[in-house]
Amino acid sequence: MSDAGQAKGYVEFKAAGTLSTGVKDKWAAPAAGTITSVDAVVGTAPTGHTLDLQIRKNGTVLAPNVGTLAPIATAQNANGSVSASATTIDVVLNDAADISVGAVLTIESEQVKVTGVAGSPQPGPSGLGNVYRLTVTRGANGTTAAAHNGGVAITFAGISIAASATAVSLPLTLGTFAEGDVLDLNIAAVGSTVAGSDLEVTLGYSEN
Repeated sequence: MSDAGQAKGYVEFKAAGTLSTGVKDKWAAPAAGTITSVDAVVGTAPTGHTLDLQIRKNGTVLAPNVGTLAPIATAQNANGSVSASATTIDVVLNDAADISVGAVLTIESEQVKVTGVAGSPQPGPSGLGNVYRLTVTRGANGTTAAAHNGGVAITFAGISIAASATAVSLPLTLGTFAEGDVLDLNIAAVGSTVAGSDLEVTLGYSEN
């Protein structure tokens, strides 16, 4: 069962033993709050495929407001577009805290996994935040890598622990919840060779 800390600043979700897909743990929020970080660790690392997780609120995936593909030309993305083979993409964000290594993003029909975030943003179009450069793995979770035009929306699909890795830490403002909302841990994919085992996910939150 979930274990809320005495300081009421975190909540833990656990899945013991060999991991499989589906909802593994739940927590009913005693007060309204905002999730400010996500830390996940496994006892045995997944191999053959990443371990993909989602934190859901009342059955809907919690997600930060990620932003859009940069609708302007940059040194990497001519005319603001992204080719099907590009491994870096430029995105417009209001704040770097909206994205982190380990995030899984959806761009139109494709999912990508973020493996790096550039530290120095470029100024974006007026009123549209800053342009951040992400290093990504294309065509994740069985989707097909495709070209995308600048300005298309990007949505947050979940969290990924890399194959052969045992932990991921995301300093994300993941979303808000109200008193009585039910948060759950959903495993969307496990390692294909070794599924992984003994998962613990800790959400840091601040009460609203």
